[in-house]
Amino acid sequence: MPSAAHGEALVESATAGERGGSLLAVSKFLRMAIQVAIMGVGAYLVIHQEISGGVLFAASLIMGRALAPVEAAVAQWRVLVSARTSFSRLDEALLARATSGRPTRLPPLAGEVSVEALTVIVPGSQFPAIAGVSFQLAAGEVVAIVGQSGSGKSSLARALVGAWPAAQGCVRIDGNDIRHFDYDLLGQSLGYLPQDIELFPGTVRDNIARFRDGAADEQVIEAAKLASAHAMIQRLPRGYDTVIGENGAGLSGGQRQRIGLARALFGRPVLVVLDEPNANLDGDGDRALADAIQMLRNQRVTIVIINHRPNLLSLVDKIVFMHAGGVGRVGTRDEMLPLLLGGAITPMRREGRVWAESHHRADGLPRHERLSTRPIHATRQ
Repeated sequence: MPSAAHGEALVESATAGERGGSLLAVSKFLRMAIQVAIMGVGAYLVIHQEISGGVLFAASLIMGRALAPVEAAVAQWRVLVSARTSFSRLDEALLARATSGRPTRLPPLAGEVSVEALTVIVPGSQFPAIAGVSFQLAAGEVVAIVGQSGSGKSSLARALVGAWPAAQGCVRIDGNDIRHFDYDLLGQSLGYLPQDIELFPGTVRDNIARFRDGAADEQVIEAAKLASAHAMIQRLPRGYDTVIGENGAGLSGGQRQRIGLARALFGRPVLVVLDEPNANLDGDGDRALADAIQMLRNQRVTIVIINHRPNLLSLVDKIVFMHAGGVGRVGTRDEMLPLLLGGAITPMRREGRVWAESHHRADGLPRHERLSTRPIHATRQ
């Protein structure tokens, strides 16, 4: 059935492309035919001295200008149809949200996270980015998600905050499926720093406050201090009232990163997910980030860090190793750091067990180290 549907979609797409090409060719033919007719009639009138040559060329230019928008509309008909379809879907989604009842408001969250057989499919694709992922995080725990590029780390981060829905399984916070939460409560309880920082046109204060009406200045400054961004913001031309362009125009990559971190920490969230938080930071920024993580740890905030660099691993309690869209292993920092720093770990399935392949090290450890086969659960030790 999927193959038949895919083939039918390809046929319909090819038919639509042929029709669009035909319409474009017909419109160009009509445009050129009309221009030739105008030039012919104009030449006839000029020969009989009924009009001047300037009138002929003016009429030709005016007709060309008049027909150009029609030709452009035909060339862009796919974009117009796509825009109309997108508007209809957005209108239906907003209408469904407006007519749906407000879910039961749950009590304040503590930050305990449970991922149960989670499978996430990338929007617009048929293939899962992660499949069958399961682990648990205790409230106030600092956890690093590591693995090679394409192993599903960022997809897991998006699923933890509900940005990407679960195709199977679920993410639970304090035992409640995140799909059952009131969106306002969930947004106030979670902080998310994506891999690509997107800031919006407005002031620095508005971006940190998430453009929330009624946000107190004290909360904004508190979030900036927690992110160790307060001093940096004070050095901007107008401090917190500095107006920035779209996508943070006018700021450096490190400044956008620290303002994005302050936005993630606004409102004292109980769960903070940081995707490559030190990607654009210098030495001072790395130290500020480490201080921010330590302050959040003292406040018993659950922190999930997607990280490639080893400098933040010394701050975490647990390490989750991702491989090929699944969890290779979850262990404490002391268990996992020797394997990660000793060489690249590649889990392999052999007779139902998980193994690791690591490179030779100077201390003479063997190339293949067998990992624990106990169930993969990250519990606080």
